[in-house]
Amino acid sequence: MAVARMNVQETIGMVAELRQRVLERQRFHGYSGLARAAGGTWALLLSGVARWAGWGEKEQALLTVWGVVFCGAVAMNYGALVWWRLTGRGKNLGPALEPLPMFWVGGVLTWALAQAGVPDLLPGMWLGLLGLTQFTAKYALPWRIRWVGWFYLTMSTIVLLGGDWAWRDPLVLGGMFFFGEWTGGFILHEETRKAGRLEAGTCVFTNDDEN
Repeated sequence: MAVARMNVQETIGMVAELRQRVLERQRFHGYSGLARAAGGTWALLLSGVARWAGWGEKEQALLTVWGVVFCGAVAMNYGALVWWRLTGRGKNLGPALEPLPMFWVGGVLTWALAQAGVPDLLPGMWLGLLGLTQFTAKYALPWRIRWVGWFYLTMSTIVLLGGDWAWRDPLVLGGMFFFGEWTGGFILHEETRKAGRLEAGTCVFTNDDEN
């Protein structure tokens, strides 16, 4: 019986070690919690400027503002990825590329809805697509990032069904982006801190496998 018990324990240990190795290979080390939080701050800052300038009734001005917000946030987050890659700390950018098709669809839908004269649908669409990106590469991301995804999807539903208030008041949408991106950035930063591998603001995290 003692020998059998030892064999079972050894088998369990080998399975646990194998599982750990698989999870280690699935880790993605490139996202920056600091860059993500900075993107949220950028959205809040420009939306505040748009509200102060009274651009809530100016469609073209709002499209320009949100275009600048998007480009700035992408530059911050993917710029951190490029730096991570150039410094030789990572080779696989696959998980970071998975959201790109959604960004493409978002750009096409933005143009189509603006041309159709229904820009008030844009905030809900943007929030929904951003929410879906939180579920991409789920085996390489911390499971808590899905909380951020559900937040964005919930806000998307409320905004789409609630009229044009989120379009007319830029600070509302900016506040949603600020909260979501700071929450996501905090999650990434905490994963880095727990792993004890914080390197110049670049996040290293693991999937906790709590599905």
